[in-house]
Amino acid sequence: MPSCFVNVEQYECEAGLDGISTEWDADWHRCRTLAGSTNISGWDCFTAGPTVCPNPTDYPWYYNNDEIKPSTQWGERTCNRGCYAPVISDRETCEASSDHKSGVYYYWDSTGANSNGVCKIYNVDNEADCAAIISAKWVPHSLSFNSGRFGTEEECNEGQCMGNMGWGGWSREQCESSGKHSCTRSCPECKTWDWPFTNQGYGACFSSNITTCANEGKPHTPCIISSLSESDCISTNELQVEWKSCSSYGAEMECNDNDRLDPYSQILGCGWHWGQCETQEACENAGDCDDYDNQRQQCYESGWTHGDTCWASYLTESTDEETQQITSTYEYASCSDCRHSDGVCVVRSTGKCCRICFQNVCLTLNCLLFFIPIVRHHVLMIADVTTILGTSSVAK
Repeated sequence: MPSCFVNVEQYECEAGLDGISTEWDADWHRCRTLAGSTNISGWDCFTAGPTVCPNPTDYPWYYNNDEIKPSTQWGERTCNRGCYAPVISDRETCEASSDHKSGVYYYWDSTGANSNGVCKIYNVDNEADCAAIISAKWVPHSLSFNSGRFGTEEECNEGQCMGNMGWGGWSREQCESSGKHSCTRSCPECKTWDWPFTNQGYGACFSSNITTCANEGKPHTPCIISSLSESDCISTNELQVEWKSCSSYGAEMECNDNDRLDPYSQILGCGWHWGQCETQEACENAGDCDDYDNQRQQCYESGWTHGDTCWASYLTESTDEETQQITSTYEYASCSDCRHSDGVCVVRSTGKCCRICFQNVCLTLNCLLFFIPIVRHHVLMIADVTTILGTSSVAK
């Protein structure tokens, strides 16, 4: 439901404010006014009125000027405390009124006065000083109007538009005719967040020719030819020049290049990310993996001594030489270079540690074995004791 808040601390709220009723809301941790009222309108909250305050139900930063706005906008607007000069109706006159000697500055707020713009006077922070300025208006408290959501039966029956429409109370017609889509799953992709590659398809034009790189002032190969765009790079007849992008790496190991074998991936700063699926086909092929536990963790961090896992906790004991008192301390370790692969090691259970019982029927299961020795590039097999189980990833 719509709410009106006064932006003050709890002690100020509970002590009471002049000319306004207040009540501290412990759930919101905010100071309410008009707490007992229902169906509060934005202008009920913004008592200074439309000659000063912004439109309480318009949120211009949520949408571009050329975008269609939702039929019911959700959000919060604030009419700020301070001194205003509503008689000044244009930016030029407002900013020219500043008095640098006295330190009083006039600033044009384009969102004020019901989105028509209002002139605000800075460095005037009390009612008496504001009243000394001809035609100025003092707003004693910063008030915030929260429109709430689904405040009417009609809005509730309209439902909520799920997808890529952004925040707001979109009507059913707006939602179904938008043409915008999104995916409820995430897709893996190789990307870089380094500039300027983010602005040019996550790639760059490279040359592996020593002479070309030297002419670019770069002593190493491959080097980036920054003067060539993607289309120019692909169409050039120059030898040993090619366009490379993070999207060309289709596997996590290739993208992350933990072994530092691919100079292109390193220069671009490629990394494996999960993000919004770009196409309907990619979305439908994304699927879900519901068997994360059946993946083997291997730590490739130098000096890792905790076996085939990427985390460890263990107890250490130390003895005081004088008192002979033993002190026990829990130690924790996490791996900075953790890699996962399908399959886990299990050991056959002979006890009750790995049993599942339901309605007096018990099954003895194999136990997941975490702390096996580290083995590089192949899976550890212990005959008749340890076996490897593959994962069962299911696309849903």
